[in-house]
Amino acid sequence: MTMSPDSTELDLSYFGQSGRRNELVFSSDAGGRTFLSRQSVSYPFHICRPMYVEQDPPGMATLYVQSTGAGLLQHDDLYTKVSVEAGAQVHLTTGAQTIVHSMDEGHASQMMDVEVAEDGFIEYVPEPLILFPDSRLRSVTHITAHERARVISVDAFLPHDYTGGEGIFEWFEGELLVLRPDGRLVAHDRFHFNGNVLREQLPGVNREFMMQASVIALDPEMACESLVSTLRTTLDGVPGIYAGTTGLRGGAGTWTRLLACDGVALRAGLNKAWQAAHEHLTAMKAVPRRR
Repeated sequence: MTMSPDSTELDLSYFGQSGRRNELVFSSDAGGRTFLSRQSVSYPFHICRPMYVEQDPPGMATLYVQSTGAGLLQHDDLYTKVSVEAGAQVHLTTGAQTIVHSMDEGHASQMMDVEVAEDGFIEYVPEPLILFPDSRLRSVTHITAHERARVISVDAFLPHDYTGGEGIFEWFEGELLVLRPDGRLVAHDRFHFNGNVLREQLPGVNREFMMQASVIALDPEMACESLVSTLRTTLDGVPGIYAGTTGLRGGAGTWTRLLACDGVALRAGLNKAWQAAHEHLTAMKAVPRRR
């Protein structure tokens, strides 16, 4: 990935050179029902038919993205492009966790590139990444959202040694970039985790918290103060996590970082954060999706 430390421009041509691309366009029909108007899907991606949940906002589609592969392998390079057109609403998720396999050389990379038009709404809530020992992954989420768009985006990871030992991933590099269509910066987060450092559970670094998630919510009403308060109160009541929430510049939304000591706590914290953001943006109770 070619990007200077102070730049907010990603060279998207870095991703998807392998041809493993998943491109989806969501549109709204005359009755306000969201449908998948265009798709271009290659291996290993598999797209299910959109579903409609009765308790969701009227017309909102739920789509599961699945993989016909075994997870992310060394040298894998996956690119997903999602366009949410004006008035369309979609809950985009995965059917299961994504395994990042052990690697002898190189690394894997994945890119989620999202565009949301005026009055569009996307909830991108994938299951967590599972990092196997000696894995290396670069994961980027790039969101371009209109000022009148609503967005919830989640990313999460947890390490796991399938042998039952104390093996750990080598490194995991993540980036979230949120822009307006004219290029104005809303949020930019970068991190690089070294597995061996994480495994030491150092005070002031991560202690017993080996798992992590981030949740960003964009609110076109610029009413993020109440959501910040709600998220802080809600997450304070979840055992096994350490979480913090702050408002984005200009009241554009909220950003939450969540650390967890185990997978149960991670899932509980993520569900609580997503549900709170969903209720704030839609004034409707969130309906958990089946896996």
